[in-house]
Amino acid sequence: MKKLMLLSCLFLGMFCLGCGDSKSDTDSGLLPPNYDMTGTWNGDMTGSTATDFVLTITQNGNNITGSYTNDLLMTMNVTGTISADSISITLIEVPATGYKAYIVGSTLDGINASGTWSDNQAQFGNWIAIKL
Repeated sequence: MKKLMLLSCLFLGMFCLGCGDSKSDTDSGLLPPNYDMTGTWNGDMTGSTATDFVLTITQNGNNITGSYTNDLLMTMNVTGTISADSISITLIEVPATGYKAYIVGSTLDGINASGTWSDNQAQFGNWIAIKL
């Protein structure tokens, strides 16, 4: 009887370990997006550096990709996520110079968005954008 219990526990333990390898969408901690962010966004950044920008986004589930350009003649690749109405984006300059910027914020209607930005050169500020 003890051997049967031990084998049952061993089998159950191995089964549970095998189940732990699969990930669901909720494992990432991201909630389903409230809005489709796909499209072109015009915005302003203020703070350490002030600039107008155009952000072109494609959304696939929680993932955001696209491009960013501004009136300082910077072009950057966009990667990020949206969880419910919270936005988190990383901008990487093209061609690669090592410069990165980070945008966090939210949208309450899928048309207007705002938040804060920072970069890897200790600059920071606020941003606001509207979907065209």
